Formats: sequence, C-alpha cells, structure tokens
Amino acid sequence: DTVASPIESLFTLQLKNTFGDEDLTYFKPVADTTGRQLYFEVSRYYLSNIELLKENGEIHPFVGRILLVKHGGNINFILDTIPAGKYKGIKMNLGLDERTNASNPATFADNDPLALQDDVPMFWDGFNGYIFMRLEGQLDTTSNKLGVLDKAFRYEIGRDDNRRVIKIDRNFTVSPGIDVDFVVELDHKELLKNL
Repeated sequence: DTVASPIESLFTLQLKNTFGDEDLTYFKPVADTTGRQLYFEVSRYYLSNIELLKENGEIHPFVGRILLVKHGGNINFILDTIPAGKYKGIKMNLGLDERTNASNPATFADNDPLALQDDVPMFWDGFNGYIFMRLEGQLDTTSNKLGVLDKAFRYEIGRDDNRRVIKIDRNFTVSPGIDVDFVVELDHKELLKNL
C-alpha cells in the first residue's frame, strides 16, 4: 500500500460510471437519447498514461499505472503520492500505447490489468491487441420502441488508431499531507449517442 509522507498527499482517481444522471447499474433498463430501452451487462475500459498537469507547466506522471475499469457505479483507484502545489488538470489515454497494446497478456501476473481476463476477455487474438473499451447488454430493437429488450449488443473498440487522449481542465490545490480525491465521470448515455 502507498502511504503519503507528511509533505506529500495520496491521489485517488474516483471514476463515476453513469448513465445520464444516475449511476450505471448492470441489468437495470434505461432509455437512450432516442427513448430506446437497453441495459448493460458489461462496461470495461483501459485508462493509461495518466498525468497531472501542474499550473507551472510541469507534468506529474503516474509511471506504469494502467487501470482496467470493470464495474458500473463508482470505483476508486489510489494512484500514488503527489507533491503539494497548484494543478490545472489531468490527462490520460482511453486505451493503451502502441508498445503496451502489442504485449502478450499471457506474460503478465494474474492480478495485473493486462493479464488474460477469464470472465470478460479484453484481448483480441486475431488482431494481437487489447480491447480498449467493451460494452455489452440487451437492447430494444422494435421499430416503435416497445421496451422489449430483444437483442444482445456488444461494442468493442481497440487498435492503436482508436486510442483517445482525455484531458480534463480543472484547477485544484494540493496542501501538504492532505489527500486528494479527483472525480471523473464517464456518461454511458453520451457514449451511445448517435449510434
């Protein structure tokens, strides 16, 4: 476990998986932006190359930290300690860099986020690369949107050219020894908009 020294602070990334104004809850029917009913069974994605942006232009990287977000609702990741100071935001990849994406998942320890996942695979053997984001569930495909969840859906996004940089501009000050909880929301309703 990471323990902060008196002059450093623990930085926790709080991820809120939502659908509109509500926490994302598996198997709970919700309506997309067109009113069509669906529910999620799986929502998984990789976050990597996480960096804090300091007000003075310096970058504080969380070297080697790769997160596999596996659940709906709220998840907390304690990333490391950070020095006191003024910050202006955070930057991270949704997905993995080219070198990591070309890794063999069988070479990682079972508890590593890059290891083979037994329950929901996050690696494409045919493409020799990771699935950056995977969404699965049931969807109403009736023409008049009756609310009958009659078809399974699955979205899998991967490959190097589909990695996206997420930058969140948010000023915050870290006082010595005072831990920081930084909340980031991923709205699945917005993700599925126009699909």
